Amino acid sequence: GSRLTAAVAERTGLSTDEAEAVKRECGLLGRPMEGWDPDTVAEVRHALALGARPLVREIARCLDYYRSQPFSRPIDRLVLAGGTSLCSGLDRYLQQGTGMRVELGDALSQLDDTGGIDAEVATRCAVAVGLALDGGR
Repeated sequence: GSRLTAAVAERTGLSTDEAEAVKRECGLLGRPMEGWDPDTVAEVRHALALGARPLVREIARCLDYYRSQPFSRPIDRLVLAGGTSLCSGLDRYLQQGTGMRVELGDALSQLDDTGGIDAEVATRCAVAVGLALDGGR
């Protein structure tokens, strides 16, 4: 996620905070933020696409490696979680690049009581939520 934000900031000249906001709101395929210049939106999307290519290649290599193992089982989908999953359209971009169904993970789906945690905060803290659930065994 930070690499994608840095790619946007470098390509557009936006601050890191602005690049993070536009990465999530505009994303690869999302609706451009109101008032943003169409050329800036195009630059943001170009930076995100270039930055996401190594991620897609790495995921594809990991899947190929896993599938080559004698113990492997079929994989029917990828689950995207964490703060970068909030980047609009990243799931569809990964789906195109890997040829697999990609779903956005819901970190709160395994909790009986969410304690009022906002869904966006839970998405950013997916690893922590998962580790906390695993600790309850």
